[in-house]
Amino acid sequence: MEMVKCFMIVLLLGLCHVSMAAPSGEKKSRRKTYIVHMAKSEMPASFQHHTHWYDSSLKSVSGEAAMLYTYDNVIHGFSTQLTNQEAKQLESQPGILAVLPELRYELHTTRTPEFLGLSRAADLFPETESASEVVIGVLDTGVWPESAGTLDRDFPAFVSLGNGRNYSGVSLYRGSPLPGKMLPFVYAGNASNATNGNLCMMGTLIPEKVAGKIVLCDRGMNARVQKGAVVKAAGGVGMVLANTAANGEELVADAHLLPATAVGQKSGDDIKGYLFSNSNPTVTILFEGTKIRSLARRNFTCDASKSYRVTDLNYPSFAVNFDSVTGGSNVVKHTRTLTNVGSPATYKVSISPETANMGVKISVEPESLSFSQANEKKSYTVTFTGSSQPTNTYSFARLEWSDGKYIVGSPVAISWT
Repeated sequence: MEMVKCFMIVLLLGLCHVSMAAPSGEKKSRRKTYIVHMAKSEMPASFQHHTHWYDSSLKSVSGEAAMLYTYDNVIHGFSTQLTNQEAKQLESQPGILAVLPELRYELHTTRTPEFLGLSRAADLFPETESASEVVIGVLDTGVWPESAGTLDRDFPAFVSLGNGRNYSGVSLYRGSPLPGKMLPFVYAGNASNATNGNLCMMGTLIPEKVAGKIVLCDRGMNARVQKGAVVKAAGGVGMVLANTAANGEELVADAHLLPATAVGQKSGDDIKGYLFSNSNPTVTILFEGTKIRSLARRNFTCDASKSYRVTDLNYPSFAVNFDSVTGGSNVVKHTRTLTNVGSPATYKVSISPETANMGVKISVEPESLSFSQANEKKSYTVTFTGSSQPTNTYSFARLEWSDGKYIVGSPVAISWT
């Protein structure tokens, strides 16, 4: 009997030990790694070294967390393991630019050196002398749109689903906002009779299934802005552009022709899961203005004494909107700045295809840019003159700069509304 009592006591003690240990284990498992971006220029004078400031900021929200790694080159900050609550508290501290959860990125097939035909020889493109995408232009040409490396802002636009979940995306859309309510949501692949209807290519959407709804389109094949034009032409009021495995989490903010935002593959897959499982899916897109401060590592405000135009945003693509009601011609001007990152060279501009029969004339001033040294900057202005066209008319063109060997291009999307 005594042995039975002893066994029960030991068993009870063991259970107590397990029950007391469980919360500690659960607490530890709730921690995950975060990257903390710090505004080094805002460090208080009371700290002799920036790492002391980092450590003090971390200790103010957690007595257990420790810095795993410090960053001093591309960004200033550190990595650590925090709970969700601690991460939110730390983000509100002075001098904290962003507290971002660690993400694992994998190299995609279309981005590998082998796929691009790169080698370690001086000729970066032994099999080709031009590339059609500006992203590749940093490798195959000596000029580079300045914004690609110095743009200090993000352009968040959130997808808010009818089930209460929100997903972050990016967009440069600055037109009329969506109504302040949830709207019907449809997957493009389910609103088309074409096998590639999910890509929102010209003439593939069924207006009766799209009208008055926000449409989810998959990225690929045709231009991103053109997909929005297809949705708009079919009567859609907005678009969510989802990445596929080919693009992963790579996001590009575009000046869309209708309320639209781009999301990564993971978010896109989650959103599709909601679309496919709900008999009456709804959604809206929330545009939050501009914020990448994270890249500038300092507070940034616009100079009130200067005038700013969306058309002067130093972005590689061009989105032009003409008023179809105007009887005469419409004139829109865009200014861009290029930075030479290679050897001295002269680049001449061309417009492809010819736009004479498209209802719009495109001219560039100056038509050539000569660079004499590295990091030299040159600006140019593109003037778009459009004749009167019916509402919902769209044209697409391409502006290309070439030194006779290499080509870097910018897509152009034109609409009449």
